[in-house]
Amino acid sequence: MSTVNVLVGWPLPRDLMVEISGLNEHIKLLNDPDHDLVRPDVWPPFPFPESLLEFLPQCEILFTSRVPRNLESLAPNLKWVQLLSAGVDEVKRANLEYSDIAFTTSKGVHSRPLSEWVIGAMLAMVKNIPQIVEAKRKREYRKFIGGELSGLTAGILGVGNVGLRVAHICKALDMSVIGTRRFIKSVEKDYGPVDELFPSDQLSTVLERSDFLIICLPIFPMNEWIKSWSDFPTLFSQFFHCLYTLFNWWSLVIQSIGHNLWHKAESNYTIIDGGNSLKWLYLNTFRPKLN
Repeated sequence: MSTVNVLVGWPLPRDLMVEISGLNEHIKLLNDPDHDLVRPDVWPPFPFPESLLEFLPQCEILFTSRVPRNLESLAPNLKWVQLLSAGVDEVKRANLEYSDIAFTTSKGVHSRPLSEWVIGAMLAMVKNIPQIVEAKRKREYRKFIGGELSGLTAGILGVGNVGLRVAHICKALDMSVIGTRRFIKSVEKDYGPVDELFPSDQLSTVLERSDFLIICLPIFPMNEWIKSWSDFPTLFSQFFHCLYTLFNWWSLVIQSIGHNLWHKAESNYTIIDGGNSLKWLYLNTFRPKLN
């Protein structure tokens, strides 16, 4: 068997790089494990690390989260790309859906950490954790009385692996769970841990009934969802405690339809003054400021 040239295009700890290199005598790691990669920007145009471009002509297997533009011409010997993401948005951005390169994803591996992040965000809201942290920073004593998740309703847009994991934990906390899934045609009861699952054209029902909204939607395709967001601030019958988004693109969508956003640069939560609608916005985003 000949040597296979492997390139890691995303920052990994040195011990993992060494482990990859030592998996098989036929694997040749093109990266230097002692050379630290700079984490690329998480916002468009999603650049590939420039320091690795010189290795692409030799590369046969690429492990990455960012796909460089013109990949086919830059890496003529490339056979397989393993993505860190659960979806294939990067492939579509690069117009590689019909290329001869094999693409595989990491679907399923993100459900545990992301679902814990969601639950943490919801608990932070009902227990007033941001206010407590702010009071500590100001050295002020305040008495806070927290609420409970029990009895509240979590609405999950896009019930996939992450959404199902979130739903399981919500049910363990005595919450009601409703959600949407793009490929169903009618309402389904007791869809695993989800009490009621709605088709995407009934999004307004989920919004009206939810205390928490958890967005687990892929970036593509999204046109059918956008139509329902134009009247976002008026769709709620009660205050939301928290809204969570897994994808940075949705952060921009929500911002564009929200009213009077105020972003705390030193934290990852946003207070929205939008009348009787969205109260808290929790974003899984690495951008220091929403423009």
